[in-house]
Amino acid sequence: MASKLLRSTPFVKGIALSASLFLSLIGSNAHAVFINFDDLTYVPEYPEMPDFSDTPVTDQYASQGLSVLDGYLAPYNFFNPDAELGPNDISGPNYLLGGTSLTLHFLGEKLPTYVGMYVGSMQEAIFLEAYGVSGLLGSASTIGPGMPTWETVSEPRQYVSFAFAEGIKSINMWGARGSRVSANVDDLTFTYADVPEPSPFILMCLGVFAIFYKRLGSRKYLTKS
Repeated sequence: MASKLLRSTPFVKGIALSASLFLSLIGSNAHAVFINFDDLTYVPEYPEMPDFSDTPVTDQYASQGLSVLDGYLAPYNFFNPDAELGPNDISGPNYLLGGTSLTLHFLGEKLPTYVGMYVGSMQEAIFLEAYGVSGLLGSASTIGPGMPTWETVSEPRQYVSFAFAEGIKSINMWGARGSRVSANVDDLTFTYADVPEPSPFILMCLGVFAIFYKRLGSRKYLTKS
């Protein structure tokens, strides 16, 4: 006589793996926030003398999970609003302009696990640091004067992204020259990886599968040698 445990067969292992994957997919989802700053209106304090600091961007996007420190709304065509976008402009009519430094704060108990954006500058490299609850998570920089050398030619509006499972609490950025204005940011996207509590249906499926697997695994199928 010879005996085999059903639970040791590849078939049952395949069922277990497939069921776990299926239930994981049912129980998880993600959502993203996209901000291009085009829903805001630039309003110069003195129309005859427009300035970059006329329209600060602070908590206008708080309901979407974002606050901004030292950021300002800037039209692509600052002195000619009716002109067409240039070949290096991302999406008009506006972008976010940083002062000496620019900080993006992400609000709420849940933090985005991915943040991406187009970053440009006034002919200088832009340095970025991403922070989480535990501190500094990572850093990046755009290509331009100051990175890797001052002779480096600046590349227009480069895409920069960060991805950390811990969650990103803030991103700070500044220019290599330390001037009054620094980063130009547009088409900001941040994604939340939400894993909600399992629904009663999913819990029931898990329970039924566990009982079924345990019973099958405990049975021995005897075959004649």
